[in-house]
This record gives sequence, C-alpha cells and structure tokens, in this order.
Amino acid sequence: MTRNFFHNRLNLVIGLVLLMYFLSSNAVVGSEIDLGGGDYTSGRDTSVKQITGIEVIDKNRKKIGTVNDLLIDKNSAVAYAVIYVGGVYGVESDKQVAVPFDRQRIIKQPTDTEKVLALNVSLQALQQEPAFKLSDADAGRFDNTIATSKIIGLKVFGKNDNLLGVIHDLIVNNSHNVVYAVILTSGVSGISDKLVAAPYGELNVNENEEKIILNITDNALEMVPGFQY
Repeated sequence: MTRNFFHNRLNLVIGLVLLMYFLSSNAVVGSEIDLGGGDYTSGRDTSVKQITGIEVIDKNRKKIGTVNDLLIDKNSAVAYAVIYVGGVYGVESDKQVAVPFDRQRIIKQPTDTEKVLALNVSLQALQQEPAFKLSDADAGRFDNTIATSKIIGLKVFGKNDNLLGVIHDLIVNNSHNVVYAVILTSGVSGISDKLVAAPYGELNVNENEEKIILNITDNALEMVPGFQY
C-alpha cells in the first residue's frame, strides 16, 4: 500500500474523531452517537456515485440495463436498486424497476476492470416486474424508503441554521448500510473548500424543506480534516 493510502485513511480517522467530539459535545448528556454500523476504514466500502450508472447484467452475464438510483430504508440500509431496463438488444420497452438490493452483488467482469451489478434473474423475469416511479417510494410503497437522488445535492445547515455545504455523496459499507455522508463545503463562507465525511445517522433530513440539519457549527467543521476517496 502507498503512503498516500495511509495518509488518506489517517485523515479520515482524525476527521471522524473530531466530528464525533463536536457532535457529542452538543448532544444530551448520556446520549450515544450512532455511527450506523460498519467500518469505513475496511477498504471494502463503496459510494452511491460509484454504484449509480454502472451496468447491470443478468444471470447469463448479458447486459440488461443500468443502475439509476438507490432506495434507503429507515434503518439506513440500501433496500432497493432502481434499474433502468432499456437501451439494450432484446428489450422491447424502456422502464425502471426496483429490485431488492440483497439479491444483487457488485462484481468485476473477468475481462474488464469496470464494476457491474449482477442479478440472479433473467431479462425476461425483470421485464415482468412493474414499472417503478419515484412517487412510489414517496407514497411508502417501498418500506418507507427515500431515494438517494433526493438526498445528494441537498443543502446542509448547522446548529445555528448556517449553511455548511451540500451533500456530495453517500458511503455504503459492505453490509449495504449507508454509514457516512460526504459533504462538499465549496463556496461556503468561512469554511475551506473540501469534502468532509459525517456520520449518516447524525443527519436530520427534512424532505419538506429540502434541507439537512447537522448539529455542528461552521467553526467546528472548519477544523475537521478533508475527506478523500
């Protein structure tokens, strides 16, 4: 492993320790900080942006579509992958379908370095699934999930309702749990341009106002080392 790898991991650990300290200092005495499970330093994690857009293959290793979105349940687990089925040979109509994420696995093709999402179903079976619409998740038809496309890009505000940045990405561990949100602070007054990893369980998502609250000040966030993939 390279020196840069260890340097990036060290910065992440230092950043999380500082962030947890600032969050816990603002919390109720005796309360615990919920990290959402998983260990980001394991090196086996991925991110939402690294999953969305990748090709999907069926059990016969034929391309059947691409990943358009992910649905997160109330326990911060990735429950479904929203797959765009279309644009490939043999598919009669274009549509999106939501497939349980535990029935899938991300692999690398033997002759390719790019990752793909492998399903243990055939293209014909997938075509029989009902078409998915984002309003289905909003209506609670998918276990009260929220789409990652509705989280990424949201503005993040601090404890004094001051703007901290925007959600840039979400980190998913090897147990399919969203454990960290990557916040981009670029363009925010008083904070250096950088990425910061915050525990996902500490985010308060307000869908109605389309914003996220994180119980930390901009001064405290400025002290947290930047995050690197």
